[in-house]
Amino acid sequence: MVSLHDVAKRAGVSKSTVSRVVNDEYGVKQSTKDKVQQAIDELGYQTNLVARDLKSQRTNLVGVIVPRVASNATSQGVDGLSLAFEEAGKQVLLASTQLSYQKEIDFIKLFNQKRVEASSCMRHTSMKPWYQPSLTLKHL
Repeated sequence: MVSLHDVAKRAGVSKSTVSRVVNDEYGVKQSTKDKVQQAIDELGYQTNLVARDLKSQRTNLVGVIVPRVASNATSQGVDGLSLAFEEAGKQVLLASTQLSYQKEIDFIKLFNQKRVEASSCMRHTSMKPWYQPSLTLKHL
């Protein structure tokens, strides 16, 4: 796996300069950006999203839980949510419960483990009115 250090060495700049270019921060000359981008392209560097998320304490993940993906209403709702979240720079995790209460709970747990920053849960109309998951997303 190609590291920031490898890109910096190839471009003849510091790791912090590569980081500023990768994160599109200000204060880097265009000629330097071009050298770094050329090194990135030559080496096939890809940003380590896990490392970035750890450093920034942000995941940019949004969870969407739906009863069934095949439903016309669900697909229209998911399209709208996805577009809005993506325009805000978020990545969408889509989960289908297949009308299962247990899967809904499991997905809420998974979203907590993945540290999603927001969520939307579309519930099926046949869900019992007394049913409320005892779990909530912790990282909102």
